[in-house]
Amino acid sequence: MTGATHMLAAAAIYKVVPSKPIALALALGSHFLLDAIPHYEIGAASNYILGTIAITFLFILAFFTKDYIILVAAFLGALPDLNWMLGLSQSLDNFHSFTHVNELLQQLRSLFIAETVIDLVLVIVILR
Repeated sequence: MTGATHMLAAAAIYKVVPSKPIALALALGSHFLLDAIPHYEIGAASNYILGTIAITFLFILAFFTKDYIILVAAFLGALPDLNWMLGLSQSLDNFHSFTHVNELLQQLRSLFIAETVIDLVLVIVILR
């Protein structure tokens, strides 16, 4: 999944779950559930662009709603990938790899289109 999908899903969970501590825990957990869904991995440059767009959207939303904890939720949603890139926790990385979908399934490019639709739905949920 893209970083954008992980951040937007975590932000959407934060918006709809009434208990904010539970919402933040679910935001982190959503990363592993999303990675268990077959999906296509895009390149780093495209992922960076989409992630920047998602982060910008979430910063603007946080500014206008004065709810900056949504940024924490988004960070938690992306944390396992950040950990993988930075190599901070081998235990978290092992669990992340365990929950990630089979590499052969990731070759299905059409799943990226479905992921983009999911992103749009998540933005709609966040804006509600």
